[in-house]
Amino acid sequence: MNRKALLITALAALALTSCKLVYEDQRPCEFKVKFVYDYNMKFADATSNELDNVTLYVFDESGALAYQGKADKQTLEANDNCMIVPLKTGKYNMVAWGNGKHEADAVVWNNGVGGIEAEMSRFIDTGSDNYLCSNIDALFYGKLEDSVPANADYTSVLHLMKNTNSVQVVLQQMTESAEVDPERYLIYTVADNSAYDAKNEFVSTGAPTIYEAWDVKGLLLTKSDYNGVKAEMTIPRLKPNSGMRLIVEDRRSDSQKPIIDIPLADILLLVRNHYSETLTEQEYLDRQDDFSIMFFLQNNGSGDLWLNTHIYVNSWKVVLQDTPLM
Repeated sequence: MNRKALLITALAALALTSCKLVYEDQRPCEFKVKFVYDYNMKFADATSNELDNVTLYVFDESGALAYQGKADKQTLEANDNCMIVPLKTGKYNMVAWGNGKHEADAVVWNNGVGGIEAEMSRFIDTGSDNYLCSNIDALFYGKLEDSVPANADYTSVLHLMKNTNSVQVVLQQMTESAEVDPERYLIYTVADNSAYDAKNEFVSTGAPTIYEAWDVKGLLLTKSDYNGVKAEMTIPRLKPNSGMRLIVEDRRSDSQKPIIDIPLADILLLVRNHYSETLTEQEYLDRQDDFSIMFFLQNNGSGDLWLNTHIYVNSWKVVLQDTPLM
């Protein structure tokens, strides 16, 4: 085969396989972002099971918005949880917000105009009175810095974390045959943590939000009496020393002091080493999204008191004698 034939053969092969923009009939290079939710306690990809939709914001090196796109669950599943993003060659910062359930986009721009990474905030809808007594749809966050190469297909992997947590609170009455009425107790958490910036750090809303348990019911722990209460609540991202408190009030008590008033993240971190000694406090709180806490109450005749000798966190017994909680 002469040189001319070799050259023609090579160009033909290039036209079939290359994405280099030499001829009009050649395909453009394809840049994809693949979404992976494996930042969990199982260290396994649960994207297909957990993620229903995702919105991707891509910012250039100046911090200006270069692309914004959204994909629903059907589109993600059809494309191996990938989104095709039309970008020019260069370096970019990517921020993704995903919802476990469909809801309106809640990203706002602090400058009132939009398009600047430093001005982005993502809000959880807590109503005008900063009071929420309902389940919060799962919220996912991811951030990645990467480059779009020239003349080559490329897939960038963006790992997501969950910004919402399910918390179960169980109150077990230790007084024999004591009546337990679920409506007697007000169970809630309070913190200013319903908004996040592009780095997933809290943005103050100016007032704390109360997250009340949205399902409270009696527990039948014996054959004849309800002597326990189980409360379900959903709360946003937890951070050490962030000020979120878990509070239980007795509506029948004349006392203004709650039965329980403790820093929630500090309590949950007491069992971190049972899972892994290598996880930092923040990584544990971000990976673990399902918590249960059991408290024990004793009726002293005038009202219920918390027996603060021990509790159970995710079924692990925690002795509190030397642990400051108030």
